Amino acid sequence: MLLGLRPRTEHTALYAFRDLNGDGVSDAVTLSVAGRSPFRMRGRYDVRFGRPAPGGTSFPVSADTYVEAPGRSGGLQPWGYASQRFLDLDGDGLTDMVMGSVNTRLGGMFRATVGKSIAMDLALHTLRNDEYSPKPDWNRRVRSPFSPLDRRGPLFPTVLAGDIDGDGRADLLVGERWNELRVFLGTPGTRPLAEGPIAVPVAIPADERTTMLTDLDGNGKADVVVQHPATSGPGRLTLLMAR
Repeated sequence: MLLGLRPRTEHTALYAFRDLNGDGVSDAVTLSVAGRSPFRMRGRYDVRFGRPAPGGTSFPVSADTYVEAPGRSGGLQPWGYASQRFLDLDGDGLTDMVMGSVNTRLGGMFRATVGKSIAMDLALHTLRNDEYSPKPDWNRRVRSPFSPLDRRGPLFPTVLAGDIDGDGRADLLVGERWNELRVFLGTPGTRPLAEGPIAVPVAIPADERTTMLTDLDGNGKADVVVQHPATSGPGRLTLLMAR
């Protein structure tokens, strides 16, 4: 099974109901995973736009558009190796998709051990004319340090999305190093994010779930809240205020 010798299987589950194209009608999103090995599963998000119907909403049998998850770990989402979130990247009122996937194949795990780093593929797909771009509008591979002997443990890359400069576009924040947060500002045009990041020196926790974005002072710009839990004694809280 691990080597991919079993027959190819495909499983589909309802993922979300959400108004993606801004017409006021909920749309249906399903997640399908397919492959022969748990380490080589491909993920695909199928979108069926809702249509008003007598007494409710109808959905087509075939998908109107779809987005493929990056990498081959789409089937391992319940264990945290792949993630997806909905976000209006460019402020046009349409919902775009942000994908993240860690290479969980045997080769990826071998490189993580030998090369002392974990690779995550990020991909952004924007919605235009009721269709998601088949190829990512922006993609990047990030690497975070991995050392079995490090007392801090592995660093799971922190990925945050929100408007930190108040221009109405979503910005992407990536923590792939212990002492730095990289900020990719949202840009107008077909490329939703800047190619070159702004490096912000700050201590990054090992668990990406302890870092969040929220507007603390109500100025319309998202601030960064970093929590550093402690096994004994008080923890530490770091705030990065957007000005």
